[in-house]
Amino acid sequence: NEKSKKTIRGFMIESYLADGRQNQPEVFGCSITDPCLGWENTEALVEEIYATLTK
Repeated sequence: NEKSKKTIRGFMIESYLADGRQNQPEVFGCSITDPCLGWENTEALVEEIYATLTK
């Protein structure tokens, strides 16, 4: 909506190559700290936000 277009200037998400997190670095591209969205989910989220804000 118009209010969102005027007030939203950016957003931040926890994103990495693979979804989730792990205790030991066993899976390449998976966070060892905070749970993260994987790249495919990040891409889909950004596209959805863009589509919503450009309606």
